Formats: sequence, structure tokens, C-alpha cells
Amino acid sequence: MFAKRTREEELGDFIADVLKDEPDSFRRRIVAILAKLTPSDWAAIEKRGREILDELEEEKKKPAP
Repeated sequence: MFAKRTREEELGDFIADVLKDEPDSFRRRIVAILAKLTPSDWAAIEKRGREILDELEEEKKKPAP
């Protein structure tokens, strides 16, 4: 049976795995882009993500046509 890994362990393993990819792989390029985001960029992404989730929840509440 496997021990539950922490979020930090999962992130560390993911980053280690991405760094094994070819330098021009999509995963490395997207992680490099994300690494350049500022705290305000992250806040904006979080805000929009929450808005989208709220919209999806509202859509689920509507009766089917």
C-alpha cells in the first residue's frame, strides 16, 4: 500500500519530471511561462477561474430545456 504524498512532494515530483523533458517540450515551455507570472498575474488568474466556476455552477442550477 502506498503512503499518501503531500502536495509539496507531488509538485516536486512533477517539476523533476518536467525537467527531464526536451527543452522545447510543451510542458517545459508552459512551466517556464508560469514561473514568470507576478503575484498580481496569479491573483487575476484565480479571480477569473473562480468566476468561471461560479458560472458553471449557475448553469447546473438551470432546468434542462
